[in-house]
Amino acid sequence: MPFLLDPPESPPVVTAALVREELAARHGGDPPADLRGGTALLALTPRDVRTAAALAAPAGPPLWRMATAELRACALPGAAAGRPLALVGPAVGGPVAAIVLELLAALGLERVVAVGACGSLQPDLPVGAAVLPTTARREEGTSYHYLPADVAVAPNAALAEELARAAAAEGLAPRCGPVWTTDALFRETARKVQRYGAEGLLAVDMETATLFAVGQAVGLPVAALLVVSDELAGLVWRPGFRTPAFREAHERAVRTALAACAAPKR
Repeated sequence: MPFLLDPPESPPVVTAALVREELAARHGGDPPADLRGGTALLALTPRDVRTAAALAAPAGPPLWRMATAELRACALPGAAAGRPLALVGPAVGGPVAAIVLELLAALGLERVVAVGACGSLQPDLPVGAAVLPTTARREEGTSYHYLPADVAVAPNAALAEELARAAAAEGLAPRCGPVWTTDALFRETARKVQRYGAEGLLAVDMETATLFAVGQAVGLPVAALLVVSDELAGLVWRPGFRTPAFREAHERAVRTALAACAAPKR
């Protein structure tokens, strides 16, 4: 690594308390107290944000802006009504995702469910398939500032199980397994696609490894659900962003993520 990496116990200069003070000064008031102890739905892409906002009915305009993301308070339906839910996004790429997670932790959110898209590395994972990552190949840079290189990153087990239950109720059957996270969207080379696919990695994205690493490092439970938006396994890029299969699966994935947010903490 061509930079200085500190051990995990080395404390950051910018603490959560200082972050809260700065956010309060910047936004003209204290963090929204009604979100403390709640769950955040992290919608990673602009499309995820639009779909989640349509389904989650945010209560008014954005409360806070953090990096490229906006935070809105939402109302959970049914038995979970009244439980704090924040909709936050977009947060494309590891560095932005890490910033947003740190800010959510500083604001007192206690769980984060992420929803996004991925590119398939397996021929039997077509556009519209769902992926529930169990770990991630760390081919990005941000996670190494949080965990040593030899530490495997993984979702919070209880929250991942909640996502799996919610997916089953929604009629989704996500494939569980490892994914590959990269910083370089246009450097998903044929050699890497072949090698990582042969190793059993299911898909490629730009945030999962970072989300899991930051969550593990700061003690914030995180899990993620991804929908295949494009196919790479055949070494010919097959985009499916505008297909009915992706649009339908994407909406079901967001519904699944919302249901997981509404579930009681275990």
